[in-house]
Amino acid sequence: IFISPFLSWWITPKFAQESTIIGQIILIGFFFNGLARISFSQLQGSGRPDLLAKCHFIELFPYLLILYIGLNTIGLVGAAIAFALRVLIDFILLSYYAGILRESISISLIPSLLIFSALIIATKCSIGHTQWLALIVLHLLFTLTWAWIKAPAPLVNLALGKVKELTRLKFNH
Repeated sequence: IFISPFLSWWITPKFAQESTIIGQIILIGFFFNGLARISFSQLQGSGRPDLLAKCHFIELFPYLLILYIGLNTIGLVGAAIAFALRVLIDFILLSYYAGILRESISISLIPSLLIFSALIIATKCSIGHTQWLALIVLHLLFTLTWAWIKAPAPLVNLALGKVKELTRLKFNH
């Protein structure tokens, strides 16, 4: 959501205007690549690096074809799309061969929807307008609620303890 203002501040507004969508697509790819690392590690740890090599070999030629078509039709956006598709397919294949595809999809469904809804907010709303701000706040509330529900009990207890501690400090002074 904030890649455009960040790039405007960090580099230039012109650069941000030309590269925001590319950065957004690449960040979605990083999300799926991070998920694929779980299955990647599981396959490595179980002594099946051959499956990793086979999956990456299978992905190579479709990726190169999509990359070539994407670059020639829509430029760098096409390259970003090719990357995001490749890592999404990598996530699916590796999760399948690790035997955790159903669990992986189940666990990543809500975060994926949150990420894609953030992309929609970022691309369809003008930064700073009331609608944009309302959607950002609503999205943040959904994200924090989901994170709180999914957080492990020790982390929730730690957070609640810190809140109680801060509340005690504030009201004791």
